[in-house]
Amino acid sequence: MTQTASILLRFGHFHSLTTELGKIERILL
Repeated sequence: MTQTASILLRFGHFHSLTTELGKIERILL
């Protein structure tokens, strides 16, 4: 249960990072 929660938290954090990178990439390009 705890492992699943931590994995979901990590994935959510990674997803937000990728979306932020996508926004920056759009601005640069």
